[in-house]
Amino acid sequence: MATNQEKSSEANELRKSGEFEEAVKLYEELWEAKKDKFTAAGLLHCYRKIKQHDKALAFSEVVFEKYSDFKWCKNECIWANIFGRLYRLEEDIDTLTVTDIANNILEMNPELTAFNMVAFKVAKVAKKNRDWEIMNEWLIKIDPNQLQDESAVKGNWTNKELWYYYRSAGLIANGNFNEGIELVNQVKDQFKGKAKFFERLVAKASIAQENFTAGEEIYNKLTRKGRVDWWMLHEYAKVLLKNGKEEDALKSMFKAAITLGPVTNKVSLFRDLADAMLRTQKPKEALYHYQLVRCIREEQGWFVSDELIEIIEQLKSKEQKVDLPTTSSDCIQTCKKTWLANVDENDGPPPKQKTRNLKGKVKLGTTNKPFCFIETREKESFFCSKDDLPDGTQNGQLVNFDLKPSFDKKKGRTSWRAVRVSSITGG
Repeated sequence: MATNQEKSSEANELRKSGEFEEAVKLYEELWEAKKDKFTAAGLLHCYRKIKQHDKALAFSEVVFEKYSDFKWCKNECIWANIFGRLYRLEEDIDTLTVTDIANNILEMNPELTAFNMVAFKVAKVAKKNRDWEIMNEWLIKIDPNQLQDESAVKGNWTNKELWYYYRSAGLIANGNFNEGIELVNQVKDQFKGKAKFFERLVAKASIAQENFTAGEEIYNKLTRKGRVDWWMLHEYAKVLLKNGKEEDALKSMFKAAITLGPVTNKVSLFRDLADAMLRTQKPKEALYHYQLVRCIREEQGWFVSDELIEIIEQLKSKEQKVDLPTTSSDCIQTCKKTWLANVDENDGPPPKQKTRNLKGKVKLGTTNKPFCFIETREKESFFCSKDDLPDGTQNGQLVNFDLKPSFDKKKGRTSWRAVRVSSITGG
């Protein structure tokens, strides 16, 4: 029969070689036998690696109380809380909850890498919730010179780029326009691959100060050549409207409509298109776009205002023999004729959907649902069965995947489904 010393040596070797499940069995036996700090740290490490977060959290409470003065134990307790509490929160979590958890972890006195992960998590949630003061408060806790300057995946944001982008955006959102613009001008040449995003912040600062001409000039430059995101074209259209250029704004929105992007994200674009076409005496085209907005909102279970329903009914009563589509997919087929008829030939129809070797981040959603979504860098979101994910996949993890056509019974239309999902090494 093996001695505790022999079991400890074997458990350590298994842990170092990545055989964490086998190591856990030995570490648990050792903990029952002698409850020493080395066994505690090793067991916590293995719990984390095999994603047994609830066990790791419960065990970390015992371990931290006994061995917080042992560096390895303390660090494992901190990481157990980061991955078991902070990074398992629902995507729609409120900023206050995240802040409370983060402060609890910081009280454990984490080292630099862990500290930055905690602060960044709060900043990202605060940005998503538009809690700009909280975002700024947590960003200044981080020294950007200590942040990662290279991305594991080509084209992704580095932590340093994100810090400067969030910091600039937060200053501008809080009305500190000159300070925000000055920071953008300091770093935009350093981050050439993300220059358009930083320049967009300057445009937003100009618009917030009602300098719509300057904002238009920047957006004109950003949308003039190369691949342009649909949301950038939509934002350009909004500033064109501010400058009284209705027809130019409509053209930019038509181009945004045919540019690749999730239909559900374009609801405000379609509503703006409908409003603009109604103002420019195109009531029938406006009606189809209002109906598109209504169908998307109903299919997603979102609120549909009485105002929208009333507009649709009024326009429908004025049009002769209008048979409105009843699904968003049918609405899009109708509206697309208008979009394509109002863009330049070189704008062309949207490119064919790429279906092989895509990259994206896993959005696990609620734990009790058998499906999730994978979101690409272009903010396209694709359905995925959790059974198709590699074992141990975490929320936000980068993956490769392919697409295959899939019929959505709930929405009555063909869409795309993520398949052949694999982890990205180093992601």
